[in-house]
Amino acid sequence: MRGWIQLALLIAAVVLIATCIILAIRVLTPVRVFVGGPLYPVAEGMRFSFSGRPRPESPVVRVTVYLGRVENGRIDSVKVKVECYLYGRYRGTVRVVFWDSKGEVVASGTATLEISRMEVKELEIPLSWTEGKSLKDVAWGQVEGEFVEVVLPWW
Repeated sequence: MRGWIQLALLIAAVVLIATCIILAIRVLTPVRVFVGGPLYPVAEGMRFSFSGRPRPESPVVRVTVYLGRVENGRIDSVKVKVECYLYGRYRGTVRVVFWDSKGEVVASGTATLEISRMEVKELEIPLSWTEGKSLKDVAWGQVEGEFVEVVLPWW
C-alpha cells in the first residue's frame, strides 16, 4: 500500500513539474502575428485588406483599412476592421502611416485592441498630420499590425 502512495505522489509531482515547464515556455514565447502592407494609391474611399498567420497551416488575422472622406485636404481618421480566426486571445496594435515622396511622415495614427477567436472589431484611428501637409503631399502609406497572444489573463 505504501508503495502505491509513493508512486501516486511521484506521478503527481512529474505532472506538476511538466505543467510548470509548459506554462513557462508559453509565457516566455507567446504566439506573435504580424500583418501589414502598403497603402497605394492613397485616395478617398480606398479599401485595403491584409492577412497574417503565425504558421502556414494556421488560421489568419485579417486587417482591412478603409480610407475615409477627405475634408479640408485631409483624411481625419481611418476605419480599420480586424477579424481574428486564431485560437486564443490576443492584444494588438494597429498603426497607419503616410509618407511623402521624400520619405518623411505626413500623417500617422495608432490604436490598440484585444480580440479573441471569431471576433470582429471595428476601430476608428484618428490621424495626426504634420503641420502644413495635406493629402496632396502623400505618396503612399502603410498599415502595420502586431498581435501577441495573451497567455495569462492577468498579465
